[in-house]
Formats: sequence, C-alpha cells, structure tokens
Amino acid sequence: MKEEKTPACIFMMDLHIKENTIELAYSLADQVIQKCIDKEVDTVFQGGDIFDSRKSQPLSILLAVKKIFKRFHEAGIALHIIAGNHDKVSLDSEESYLDLYDTYENIYVAGKEKIVDLNALDIHLLPYFDENGSYVERLKKLTDQISEDKIAILITHIGINGALNNSEEEVNNQVTPKLFTKYFKTLIGHYHNRSKVNNHIEYSGSCYQANFGEDDQKGCTLVFEDGSTEFMQLDFPKFITVEQDVKASQEEFSSLVESVKESTDNIRVKLISDGVVDHRSRKTMLEEVGVKVHIDKKDVLINPAEAIAIYKPVTSEELIKDFDLWVAEKEPNDVDFGKKILFDN
Repeated sequence: MKEEKTPACIFMMDLHIKENTIELAYSLADQVIQKCIDKEVDTVFQGGDIFDSRKSQPLSILLAVKKIFKRFHEAGIALHIIAGNHDKVSLDSEESYLDLYDTYENIYVAGKEKIVDLNALDIHLLPYFDENGSYVERLKKLTDQISEDKIAILITHIGINGALNNSEEEVNNQVTPKLFTKYFKTLIGHYHNRSKVNNHIEYSGSCYQANFGEDDQKGCTLVFEDGSTEFMQLDFPKFITVEQDVKASQEEFSSLVESVKESTDNIRVKLISDGVVDHRSRKTMLEEVGVKVHIDKKDVLINPAEAIAIYKPVTSEELIKDFDLWVAEKEPNDVDFGKKILFDN
C-alpha cells in the first residue's frame, strides 16, 4: 500500500492587487485558507508581488492587503512573505510596501534572506533583488547555510537565465540555474505561467489568470515534508477566446451573445472573416454586450467569375461611409492622406 505523504505548507505566488481585483484577491486568500484547513497545514509562504504598482499605492489597496493578512491571522495560519519587484520602489533595497504590515504575531515579512525551520524542511527565503545587483551575493550567503540534516527548499522571486518571461522571451542574465543546485527544490515567483527550468527549479505560476496572454493553470502549491510538491488549482474568472465564423446564422450569434451575457469569465470573440461577408453588424452585436472583438481576416482566392458575381458599384457617399468605418476600426496615422488618395482622383 502506498504510504501517504504529510503536507508541510502551502506556497502561493503573485497576487498583483489592483483596485479592480480587490474582491478577487479576497476570494483567492479565502480559498488558500480553506485549502490549509483541508490539508491540515498551518503555514503559508507568499512569494512576492502582492502589490501591482511600484510607484504608489492607493488607500483602497493598502486596506485590502491589511484585510487579507488579518484573515490569515484570524485563521491561525502563519504567513511568511517575501517582497517581489512590484512590492518595491527601489529594486535592490531591503525595504518594501510590505514593511507596513509586520504587525500581527503570525505575519512575517522577510525583507532580506532568511531561513524558516519547518520540521524536516528548511525553507530558505530570498526576496527580489536586482539581478545585476546584490541578488547573487545574497543567494550565495544562503546556500552556505544549507544543513545536511534537513531538506532545503528555496522560495524566491527572480528571473533565471534561460527561463521564459511573461512575454515568452528567454531570459538572459547572470542568475544561472547552476547557482541553485544545492537546493532540493527551488520554487519561484515573478513569471505568471507555470514552467520548469529543470527538475529542481520551477516557476509555480501566479494565483490567477490576469489576461488573454496567460494560461488558466493558476493556483497554489502544496509542499510535503519529503520536499515533493502538488499543484492545486484556484477558482477565478478566466480569459477565454471564442472563435466564430462571421457567416454563422443569426441564431448561432444570438446564442453566443446570451452565453457571453451569462458568463462570469472574460470572453473575447475572434470573428473569422473571408473579407467578402460584411462583419460589421456581427461585431456591433457583440460589442453592445461588452465583448471584445478581434477580426481575423483570411486570404481567399476567388476566380474572375466569382469576382464579377460579388462586384457591385458604389457611390461616393457609400465610399466615404465605408472609409470612415475603416478608420474607426484600424485607427491609421494619416487619415487626411488616405482621403486625398481616395477622393481627389
């Protein structure tokens, strides 16, 4: 019979709280607290970027973060937090917006490198510092303190050379995977999609999907006493792209509109157009219910006979109307030049 593993703690990542995501942040925090109760763990590590804006924080955000920390405190869960780059004004400083909250007895803000003793595990914490600044030196100080008697796991917030950033571009800097080889496992924030640098280094992903460019595999990570991990999905409104042929029936479009109106997800519709059928009424129908619409025009080869069949003469008034619609959709730079070419000939 397979022996059950013992959960030790939960690791959660980027929250990026903005004024329009405060309620979502409350929900995510409550879900993590419930998972702690379900898994019978009393320790959570948050790996940075609780805040979104580095420049300043409005009062609503400061109070929202305070309420979230209070929920962990009232649930009796120890919350250890490191600063991400979005939590700092100066990237290589030990100070961050999080320093305002080191007040509850079970809320611990690590402004610099720190080790937390968690029974069989030693959890090493290293906040974000400039990749070309003090980060590498601080990491080396931590690795020198690894105990041979404990399983050492590093929780940090950084871009590692060779990893894919949020733009899916490969990172090139001096923070190489080789620097982390002494750790049993390294769990990292900073980049929002889950990925592995190698078998011992992984980006755990943010708590929720923030836009259409991110995947929806977002949540938190359960860490066991043997150092192994398990991903746990959280619930949040997803960003979904739906493809719809512009030539679909009115009934199909009406059904699509109704499903969008009833959905709590963020839905974008990609209208597939052959450039022949007018897509404007379909686009307007969707935009009226708040749907973002993208037009994907396919190149279509037609023979001369088909071209003659679809051709019809247009008046100058119709041409001007069509041109104005095109300008509204495409937002070109030199509208006056376009009008001159079209209408002065």
